[in-house]
Amino acid sequence: MRIQTHRREYSERTVEAEELRNEAEAAKTKKRQSQNEGFIEGIPAWALQPPRPDAEGLYAVGVAESASLNVSQKKAMLDAEFGLAKQYRQELSGSERSFTQERNDRSLASQYTQLIDKLVARVSVVGFEVVKQEVKSVNGRRRPSLHLR
Repeated sequence: MRIQTHRREYSERTVEAEELRNEAEAAKTKKRQSQNEGFIEGIPAWALQPPRPDAEGLYAVGVAESASLNVSQKKAMLDAEFGLAKQYRQELSGSERSFTQERNDRSLASQYTQLIDKLVARVSVVGFEVVKQEVKSVNGRRRPSLHLR
C-alpha cells in the first residue's frame, strides 16, 4: 500500500514538473516572438525595399545591430558598401556559414557567421552618398539602418 502511494505521488510530481516545463517553454517562445516582432518593427520600410538602380545610380541598404553604437554603425556601413559592390560587380570575396544543432531537450543552438573581405580591389566603392540613415534602440541594442547611393 505504501509503495503504491509513493508511486502515485511520484507520477503526480512528474506530471506537474512536465507541465511546468511546458509552461516555461511556452513563455520563452512567446518572449522570443515578441523580440522578433520588435526587431522587424524596428527596421524602417525604406530599408526593407531599397529602390532599384536608375539614372541616379545604384542603391544598397545596410542594417546591423550591436550593443555598441559605433560597432553597429560600422557593420551597417560595411553591409551597405558590400551591397553596392555586389551590384556593380560580382567578383568579391566573402563567405557565409550557418550551423544549427538540436539538443535532447529540444532547444536549438545556432550560429551564423558572415565574412566579407573588404578587399574588393576590383570594385571601386567611392563617391557614394548616404541617402537616409536611422538609428533605433531595440531591447538595449543599437540598430542603424543606412541607405547608400
